[in-house]
Amino acid sequence: MNKMKEYKFFVYLCNGTCCDGYLTVKAKNEDDAYEKVMYMVDKRLMKAFPELDIEYNVELDCENQEDE
Repeated sequence: MNKMKEYKFFVYLCNGTCCDGYLTVKAKNEDDAYEKVMYMVDKRLMKAFPELDIEYNVELDCENQEDE
């Protein structure tokens, strides 16, 4: 049985030149977590700035991930 785990991702806007922050999501695995957080960032940016094409990236915070 796959247990939900919390993943923390750093969020970088405009190639990391502004508004760096982070999001946490719960998912069964790292790939699902990545997809969830990318969707969240995309949805929020489109809602806030519908006419702008803002580059963004997310990166898993590997330092705070626990091995199971």
